[in-house]
Amino acid sequence: MRLEARGVTFRAGPFALVRGATVAVEPGELVAVVGANGAGKSTLLRLLAGDLRPAEGEVLLGGRPLGSFRAAELARLRSVLPQQSRIEFSFTVRQVVEMGRSPHLSGRAAPASHAAAVEAAMRAADVAALAERAYPGLSGGEQARACLARVLAQETPVVLLDEPTAALDIRHQHQVLTVIRGLAAKGRAVLAVVHDLNLAAAYATRVVAMHRGVIAADGPPAEVLTAEVLSRIYEHPVEVVRAGSPERLVVLPRHEVAAGA
Repeated sequence: MRLEARGVTFRAGPFALVRGATVAVEPGELVAVVGANGAGKSTLLRLLAGDLRPAEGEVLLGGRPLGSFRAAELARLRSVLPQQSRIEFSFTVRQVVEMGRSPHLSGRAAPASHAAAVEAAMRAADVAALAERAYPGLSGGEQARACLARVLAQETPVVLLDEPTAALDIRHQHQVLTVIRGLAAKGRAVLAVVHDLNLAAAYATRVVAMHRGVIAADGPPAEVLTAEVLSRIYEHPVEVVRAGSPERLVVLPRHEVAAGA
């Protein structure tokens, strides 16, 4: 299912956090959104999710305006992993993951596939061993993986993730990106806000670079993750080299020595 924003603008008071953004996420794609703090990445994701309404432009899901979907219908079609998930009650990890199945139940008894989807999601996010642990007692990284498992259990054709690797160690960063890339390989349309440019280079099929609320570049990683584009949007000198076998992009910020140091 295709997700598309056409010329969307979102304002907070007099400030435009996103301006005239046009972007589409196709089935089979993993689109990484990159950019400096305050560039509008999370706002764009929330517009695509339907959590925010654009002041201008429109968002379409499967060619249909996002605002025309009922909440329950939308929850079966797109899942969202926010930057922070506040779960204050002492739910177990299994119960948190089971929340992802609620759009498919509609008050009926849980089908046999319900438990299987929950178990598969916990394995994929590497939280199966934590299934009976209380969510509030987990580390930040463990909580992040439990919330990812909830999104995986929702089994939607469109998946939106805001910084899914932010709290994770290096092993789990690559594990999570492998899982997310696998969703795209199975035909899901996946968009993720990613701060680590090397992870974006390694796993994304397409990269959208944002700068001050505007989409500055959109295309394959090798075309967007260039020294010129990255130095401009981060306002800091960046080098991009090709290394390894098979060859891959490596993004390196330049270290500038202060005068007199």
